[in-house]
Amino acid sequence: MIRELTYMIDESDDVWRKIAFYSDQRVQEILDSLYVRWGNANYEKTPLDYASDEELKELYEKAIHIKEEDKDRAMLDMYRKIALSGEEE
Repeated sequence: MIRELTYMIDESDDVWRKIAFYSDQRVQEILDSLYVRWGNANYEKTPLDYASDEELKELYEKAIHIKEEDKDRAMLDMYRKIALSGEEE
């Protein structure tokens, strides 16, 4: 499952797919936890190697169910952040 997840997201040429996946709040919560575990293991292997079966399944489900609307939402969110940061200057 780790290999498939890596292929679907990290090795994808679709940048918006990556952005939609990594901007998901639940994905961020899981990854934050995995990075802590990975650090506690002296950064051996990869963060996904420290995921529980349930966490891997949840990440996998998120990855395979990314829709065009998710990509569009991620793009819109990014443009909003850019616009808001431009207003502060």
